[in-house]
Amino acid sequence: MKFSELQSKEKNELREILEETRLKLGKLRFELANKSLKDVSQIGKIKKDIARVLTALKISAEGGSASGGKNNNAEFKNVQKF
Repeated sequence: MKFSELQSKEKNELREILEETRLKLGKLRFELANKSLKDVSQIGKIKKDIARVLTALKISAEGGSASGGKNNNAEFKNVQKF
């Protein structure tokens, strides 16, 4: 699932996708515990999908777009850099 696909979806749709992917992750973990999972890399892919959905939800909650890694929050302006 690509992030650009998630950006066009509404919050309700994103929450449904999040719930579905978390259920998939639970099933995959169960299969892993039972040693019936053949492709272990699926777990990492699902985790990344969950992170993408959570990021899209956070961005839609803020009402903005991705800041490109730049932090413009006031609380971070006085932090000392080492």
